[in-house]
Formats: sequence, C-alpha cells, structure tokens
Amino acid sequence: VCVDYDSFVVAGACLLVTSMNWQLAALASLTIASIVLGILGFIAAIGEDLGVIESIVATILVGLSVDYVVHYTTAYNENKHLAKRYPRAQAALLEIGVSVLGGFSTTFASSFVLAVATKLPFFFTFGVFISVTVALALDA
Repeated sequence: VCVDYDSFVVAGACLLVTSMNWQLAALASLTIASIVLGILGFIAAIGEDLGVIESIVATILVGLSVDYVVHYTTAYNENKHLAKRYPRAQAALLEIGVSVLGGFSTTFASSFVLAVATKLPFFFTFGVFISVTVALALDA
C-alpha cells in the first residue's frame, strides 16, 4: 500500500507548531494515521484494488482526516485553565462538537449524493470513500 507519508509529516509538524504540545501533536498524528488505515482497510474489505482512483482519494483522505482532529485538538489545547484531562476534553467537545457535527453532516450528505447520483466510476468511488472517511474521522 502506497500512502503519501509526506502528508503525515506536514500534518504532524503543523500540529506541533500550532499546539506547542508534542503529546497532543503525537496523539493527533496517530489518530489521523488510524483514520487513513481504517479507510485503506475498508478499500481492502470491499475488494477494491488500489488503483489510480483509490490512490488519488487516499492522498485527499489525509486532509479530510486532519480537519476534525485539528478542531478537537485545538479546543482541547485552548482549555489549559482546566487542570484535569476529563473536564478539559468535555469542554473541548462542548465548544467545538456542534460545529464538527455540522461539518460532518454536510460533507456526508453531499458525498452520499455524489456517490448515488452519478454513473461515473471516479465520482462514485470518491463519494463512497469520502463518506466512510468523515464517518471514521467523526468517530475518532
């Protein structure tokens, strides 16, 4: 499986620079990697070969995976006034959760429509993979 590792490195470096917290950057990078591995596992589970379309989508997946993770990481990092992890995580979810859920809903709905409304293989594959990716990213 060929995945663009440069995307992971850039995402991790950006998270490190913006959060100034290597632990958050490392955990967020692991979360992003697990989302991408989940979608690649989905590709294998449905019996798709990793062709040109899937390779293009796999590169885009890193960017989509970063979106929700960065929002949660930033919200968590901005609640430094809370000393314990659980209240800090709870505050982050309350602050950013609605926005992330809204982003998930619109992305999932539009990618679902893209998948079922076209007969072109690229757009069908793209729509299905985007739907699965945002579902995995929301769950992560």
